Amino acid sequence: MSEFLAFINSNKFPEVKAEVGGRSFSYFVIPQELCPALPDFTMRMTGGKRDGYVLGVSDPVPEEFRHYPVLHEYVEFIEKGIDFRGRCLAGLAAEEIAIQELAVPGIRKEEYFRRRKDFFTNLLLQGKDDPDNF
Repeated sequence: MSEFLAFINSNKFPEVKAEVGGRSFSYFVIPQELCPALPDFTMRMTGGKRDGYVLGVSDPVPEEFRHYPVLHEYVEFIEKGIDFRGRCLAGLAAEEIAIQELAVPGIRKEEYFRRRKDFFTNLLLQGKDDPDNF
């Protein structure tokens, strides 16, 4: 994980601080080119307890949406933990929080929902093709 953090820092990817659904976290905006097969990707990288974690979202995701898919990763992997049985359902609960937070005027909900549906569809297809990594 420290190598990835060094990569992020050396490339000066922007770090964003977020407050969503009563949770505070930060994430990096990562170029889509790092994972071209998964448009609008979100990512998390966790190490040992001392290492902490890194969260990210790809740069094509509109700025107004970025906090919400990262919230999903935060709840699923950081709050619940990678070994937590049922963490995917916890992630879905995070999506519900994101949907509630999207009640803010000016957010284009339909576009957000379409992009997330497309993301999860692509993720499922990748998981089917590469089950060892999903």
